[in-house]
Amino acid sequence: MRIGCVPISVLFHRHAEEHQPIVQTHEHPAGVSLDDRLREVESNLISWALKVSGGNKSKAAELLTIKRSTLGDRIKKLGLGYLESQEE
Repeated sequence: MRIGCVPISVLFHRHAEEHQPIVQTHEHPAGVSLDDRLREVESNLISWALKVSGGNKSKAAELLTIKRSTLGDRIKKLGLGYLESQEE
């Protein structure tokens, strides 16, 4: 299954035939932090877009339907600067 152009495995760290997100209750005994999960999904999507675009941030931003400047801001916010140096 795919959501838009992003494979479900990118969103949920699972094989495409498995549709449930991973919930690691041993790390979060009281539940799952939505903010942590959203950061994880955002990080995965940005990583995927940079990989698919060959490190081209303009193309990656286009894949994510955001502005290039927004992509740069989110890369910094999430501490993903290492991805930029690997892809360029």
